[in-house]
Amino acid sequence: MTKRTLRALFSRLAAAYAFLALVFVPVGRELFPLSWRTVAVISVSLAIMALRESWLSVRRLQANRHASDLWFESSRGGLIPAEHAWRAAELVSSRERHILARGLRNAIRATKTKSPVTAALVSRRLVAPHEHEVEALAARLDDVSQPVAPAGMLAVHHLLVEPGSPLYFGHEDLGEALARIWSKLPAASDEAAAGDERSRRAA
Repeated sequence: MTKRTLRALFSRLAAAYAFLALVFVPVGRELFPLSWRTVAVISVSLAIMALRESWLSVRRLQANRHASDLWFESSRGGLIPAEHAWRAAELVSSRERHILARGLRNAIRATKTKSPVTAALVSRRLVAPHEHEVEALAARLDDVSQPVAPAGMLAVHHLLVEPGSPLYFGHEDLGEALARIWSKLPAASDEAAAGDERSRRAA
């Protein structure tokens, strides 16, 4: 769970409702001529409002993430608009890179396990021929000294979580999926450096 998700769960309004729900029980009877039953009903109502606000805040965050992800997937690179910068920082963070790298290695490990339950999750037939390529991708993600692009990170995420992924009996060839990920993975600075190098070699 990211820090932004935690902040959404414990938004200011949700925290305010939760605080009121907690303090109303001991002080409600002191401040107002209310019965214990009425105090309890009000406190429970405030707690429900706190939960509802947390849920709405998380839903808003998820909608914003989805909108940013769509922008990165359709963008051809270049300057990232300010409204999507926070999502870019999430996607290329060291934490996210290590999580996805671990997921790739778990996919390789699943093809070698003798457990029928674990083995059924990943297609040994599809993954085994590309084991070294998957490991190379995991190593690239783990090397946080090399920047990555948000679109590339999204492509890795889709590879790991989508039911139709070539890791899980999908129709697309895993080699082609990996090649597409590698093409999206370099950050803008990497692409510019690669272009400069090609120009120097051509000269």
